[in-house]
Amino acid sequence: MAEIHTPHTLLTETDVSKQLRVSLAALRKWRVSNRGPQFVKLGPLVRYRQDDIDSWLHSLPVGGGMCHERVLAVRSGERSVGAVNQHLKESVVAH
Repeated sequence: MAEIHTPHTLLTETDVSKQLRVSLAALRKWRVSNRGPQFVKLGPLVRYRQDDIDSWLHSLPVGGGMCHERVLAVRSGERSVGAVNQHLKESVVAH
């Protein structure tokens, strides 16, 4: 059965690497270069809070070829998908 992690559960490096599907080495590189999720040091131990992982994931840029502002505009209904696609076509032609 899968474990249930509450927002304040302290997770090990192994837990987090499995959750994010990255190697321990990648997670450790992110930590030392301040690119990964926030962590807690308990003496020599490194632990992660689930809410910190979730916040970090939500802060990452969205992919797919559209800039973040355009994606947000489509999601919020400010512009239709067709209007965004037209804008992208015009941007490509202009360059």
